[in-house]
Amino acid sequence: MNVLENIHIHYDELTKKDKDIADYILEYPKKFCRQDMNDFTSKMNVSKSALIRFSKKLGYSGYSELRYELSRIIFIGGEKRQELYTPVEIIGHGYIECLSALIEELDSELIETIAKKIWLANKIKLFGYNESALPPQHLAIRGTLLNLDFAVYTNRDYFATQFKNMHKEDLAIIYSVKDHAKVYASLLKNREMPALVITMNPKNFSLISEDLMVNLPNPATSKAGLLDEQVLFYVFNEILLAQLMKTKTDKGGCL
Repeated sequence: MNVLENIHIHYDELTKKDKDIADYILEYPKKFCRQDMNDFTSKMNVSKSALIRFSKKLGYSGYSELRYELSRIIFIGGEKRQELYTPVEIIGHGYIECLSALIEELDSELIETIAKKIWLANKIKLFGYNESALPPQHLAIRGTLLNLDFAVYTNRDYFATQFKNMHKEDLAIIYSVKDHAKVYASLLKNREMPALVITMNPKNFSLISEDLMVNLPNPATSKAGLLDEQVLFYVFNEILLAQLMKTKTDKGGCL
């Protein structure tokens, strides 16, 4: 069952505001697929949470999945079996779905708080290994554009020593994909410095009140399959760098 059929089936169960959303999608499906969440909610005078609730009433995980499923019908041309899609369609729409979820779920205030913590930190150490080894290196390289000096550690053998050498004025930034919480659990105990955890699996991290956590959508859950988790880390890094630049500019270059 495609999205348009789904809307027709559930239409009588919807609230008046839901029906306004449904009517727009039914009348302008292509336009809906091309609009981002902010544009649509502003145009329709509805909240983001209302749009997410509407999507869930139709059986989707949220707005991004609803729009992705609709775009498959509108732009790809019917509910073909996935093996009949071209790689461009499969991978392209898969990443569009993940990026839409990232925009939908990422908290701007949290990003601003993280940027302030980074500027105020004495020393900043970035940690990641295996699937999450490249994102900290990416942030370190890109951070040089803002004269930020990040130390990067991707060998687990050195993690314990580096954590012990950190003080309360420092900041540890951890990139984690799957079951890495088990590795970091002992490191995050009995420490002075705060930590920022950027993860796709937020369970089992031992955090303190000064810590921050960013939970990114996991491309592995996409119907497209074979998507690289690191892409979302790279996009997050770029968002963070943009906020770091804005924070520095707003403060006149000094915090």
